[in-house]
Amino acid sequence: SLDETMETLETFASIGIETVYADDDDLPGRIAAPLSDWSFLTVFGNFDLLDSDRVVAIVGRRQATEEGLAFAHNLAAEFASRGAVTLSGMAQGIDRAAHLGSLSEGGGTVGLLPMGILEFLRENRQFPRAAEGEEKARLLLVSGAAPNEEWSTPEAMRRNRLIANWSEAVVVVEAGDKGGTWKTARDAKKAGKPLWVVEGFTSDQSGVGNKALRTELGGVALNVNL
Repeated sequence: SLDETMETLETFASIGIETVYADDDDLPGRIAAPLSDWSFLTVFGNFDLLDSDRVVAIVGRRQATEEGLAFAHNLAAEFASRGAVTLSGMAQGIDRAAHLGSLSEGGGTVGLLPMGILEFLRENRQFPRAAEGEEKARLLLVSGAAPNEEWSTPEAMRRNRLIANWSEAVVVVEAGDKGGTWKTARDAKKAGKPLWVVEGFTSDQSGVGNKALRTELGGVALNVNL
């Protein structure tokens, strides 16, 4: 309804959320996409992060091991120290560890959301605070869903595809036997992006699907001890 639309726009203005459209002339080159992929995006934080020359995706399963979480955090911190922006899906587990690792080193990080941006911010109230003041320059949240839409499988699949297409390379830290991590990896290979898959964890529970993913998709091994 018109009243609901006006209320949403007022909320956007009070928080600092902006809307961009697929036919805008000044979009970062990496996200320019056919209208079939997305017609609008809602963005919160520093949109210029998508203009970075180096954007690396770090992805993995939600039910990650402590070893995998530590590696994702430290790898993202290392990328940040070298001026690279981390891109991931803001899910619990490997994704969230990568975002926090980048921020811990003063780097930029972009979270692609499989839900509406207002729904995400209601569930994760630390992020509006994280994007205040100087912190805003280091964080960007992006959603292609309606502002109040809850998590959905179609949005998660689109989120995974955009992660693959918007990055220079994709690093899989921990994969399960199936799931969204596999979807992102397949989309990366389809888009011709380098795909790295971590190996060398000491625990049998870490990256239980990594070997199968490498065998099926031909990802390059990234040893945890390098």
